[in-house]
Amino acid sequence: MNYTPPPLQMRKDFATFILHNLIQEFYYFNDRIIFGDMSEKAVLKKAKDILADEQVRLAALDGCTEAWLDAHIGFGGFLTLSYRVTWKDGDVQRGNAMPVRK
Repeated sequence: MNYTPPPLQMRKDFATFILHNLIQEFYYFNDRIIFGDMSEKAVLKKAKDILADEQVRLAALDGCTEAWLDAHIGFGGFLTLSYRVTWKDGDVQRGNAMPVRK
């Protein structure tokens, strides 16, 4: 059986899906900070563990030349996500997000 890899756009869509799920997870973490269930230090440690796994998953996508994810505590004591995914066709997905429900 011949295997045809998915087109590059599908891999970019999958990367966007991964980033969307990370932002949802950061909403949850920032809720934990707001309600006092977890400290900023504990949330940051957990987020860095998750980002390490997801960075490996993004870097393994065919066509991805660089995947970089970082978490830090931003203004107001909330968790912030920074990301950059570079593709071999020159396209770059990058941004910063501090997802907080107020």
